Parts: sequence; structure tokens; C-alpha cells
Amino acid sequence: MTFNPTKDVGNFKSILLASPELSQEEVEIAADPNDLPKKGSLGVISLCLNATTISPLLSLDKSVKLSGGKHIRLKHWSIVDEEDAPSLVQKLTFSNDTKADMTFNFNVNGPFQLIKTKSNTGAKHPLAAGEGTKSKSIQQKVETMFCLQPLKIVEL
Repeated sequence: MTFNPTKDVGNFKSILLASPELSQEEVEIAADPNDLPKKGSLGVISLCLNATTISPLLSLDKSVKLSGGKHIRLKHWSIVDEEDAPSLVQKLTFSNDTKADMTFNFNVNGPFQLIKTKSNTGAKHPLAAGEGTKSKSIQQKVETMFCLQPLKIVEL
């Protein structure tokens, strides 16, 4: 049985009605097939199904500001040769603070570029390339597809 909500997030309730039947294997091993209950005579089973869905959200490792949001400040100097110039590489860490696995892709736009990613999750994205498809001679692409388990992180 699978559950696939089509509307937003929240609480979903459903009642499942089923009429049990004997399997073919049970019919075959019966001593006398005439003693078996007739189809529909076993009654009806009802199950009340409840599901609570959550809105997926990755948490950024930055502190919350007075405005209520998390802000990222990127500094960049036109002259990067100076000793006190900030690094061109900035790390961002996202965590899965929900109670469910999250499957997602990261994309960046504008002047930014992902140069390295790493994660402490043990799960693999269903569409991620397998270990056997990687080649040492070809420059590896940065991993952008993740399946992040609860309380695990991904660093960009």
C-alpha cells in the first residue's frame, strides 16, 4: 500500500474496505475444497488510515537574525592576491532536521559555482551515478543529487 498526497501538507484520513479471500495456495492444500468458505462470506475488513505529511525543508547552518531569517554574507575583492583578501570559496552546510528522508538536487545560478560537495548520509539518490560508472581519467562532476536522512548534513 502506498500513500501519495495530492494536496499540500497536513493530516490525511482514509478508510480502506476489503473483502478477504483465500489464496490459490490455500485452496490447493485444503483437504476438502467443499468445506472452504465461499467468496465474500468472510466478511469485510475496514482499516482507518491516518497520515501526517510534512513540508520538506533543509536548514542552513547560519544563526537566525533579528529579522527572523538566516542571512549569508559573501565578501569578494577585485584583487585576490593580497594576503588579507577573503577566500573565493565559501562553505554552506544544510541539514535535514525533519523526521523523514529527503531526496533533492542542488542547482546554483548567477556568478556562483559548486566546486565540491560532501555529505554524511548513507543513502544514495535514486538517479545518482553508481560507483561503477566513475572513471579516474575523466574529471568528476560535482555531486548535486542527494538523499539526506534525518539529522544528516550536506556541505557545499
